[in-house]
Amino acid sequence: GDLVAFWMQFDDPETRIWFRRFSPDGEPLGDFQSVTTVDRRLPVALDVAVADGSLHVAWATTNFVIPGFVIIETRSFDHGTLNPLGPARLLQGILGYSELGIAGRDGGPVVATWTDFDPGGAAEVGVVGRELGPDGAASSDLFRADLGDNLSADFSDLAVDGFGNIVVVWSSAETPGFDPPRDIRAQRFLSTDDPSPRLAARNSGDMKIDR
Repeated sequence: GDLVAFWMQFDDPETRIWFRRFSPDGEPLGDFQSVTTVDRRLPVALDVAVADGSLHVAWATTNFVIPGFVIIETRSFDHGTLNPLGPARLLQGILGYSELGIAGRDGGPVVATWTDFDPGGAAEVGVVGRELGPDGAASSDLFRADLGDNLSADFSDLAVDGFGNIVVVWSSAETPGFDPPRDIRAQRFLSTDDPSPRLAARNSGDMKIDR
């Protein structure tokens, strides 16, 4: 099928996220379209997922008013027409840089995750997430995607496994100090047929992948 490419534009004063459809042989189809409006926020992370005929875009931006303040947002588009299914949706505003990811499958949950620099109110770093509805709006409360028992959990990503479950992977440091030893850990979130919530019991246990 066709390809839809997304990219971040950093030309001051315009800071937008754009996309455009291309044919299988690379020919442009239609004009450039903007995910975001022109503002003074700088995009720092971007990811896209496709599920149930919709393109779900998640991104993080930092503004120039409060240094280090990052805004996590999503917006969804019809995969066939590329028409927006609604406005941009705010997921969370946090202090500190945040990488993020988004993943989903047909008939299952769409989940966005990102790094929160104070998820438990104890000056820790952790991976949090929210489930999204068809229009990109959050359909669940904020949940902790990592175990919440490490000093630092960051540099996360997520994907759908062969059974339709969401798997979140992150880097974990268990001791304080500069450049501590780190693990690569993962957690599988079981998908259910119940539309609310779509992730059963939130997780099926932590898995240490590497040392």
